[in-house]
Amino acid sequence: MDKELLEAFGISVCRTCKMSREEFQYVSTKDVKDTYLLPQGTIAVLKFVERDNPHHSSWTKMKLYLRREVVAYSYKRWGSEDGLAAERRRRESLKYDRSLARTKGIFKRSRPETEDDGVTGGFL
Repeated sequence: MDKELLEAFGISVCRTCKMSREEFQYVSTKDVKDTYLLPQGTIAVLKFVERDNPHHSSWTKMKLYLRREVVAYSYKRWGSEDGLAAERRRRESLKYDRSLARTKGIFKRSRPETEDDGVTGGFL
């Protein structure tokens, strides 16, 4: 039995099952937000395991969540895997629209105004 999963999440699983099944893998906070689109309030409710940061041991410890719980909360929030995919597409579309609105007209503003005398074509 895997002692860590039992203590942190209340799930008794053998080590072989933990290593072979994706549902028992850990997910970082960034992945929970970006992949499963869960808000900070929901993340605060989830159980987690703390580990030293692999990039620098003196930095804040990482919070790792059980993929099984994260997927369950995500599907509960968005309805299903299709609902989650639809929400991702909606957010990507909004991101694209915001980017387009921000850059709209940028070339008109950055282009210098020149007088065209008709002979040189405005290059001299």
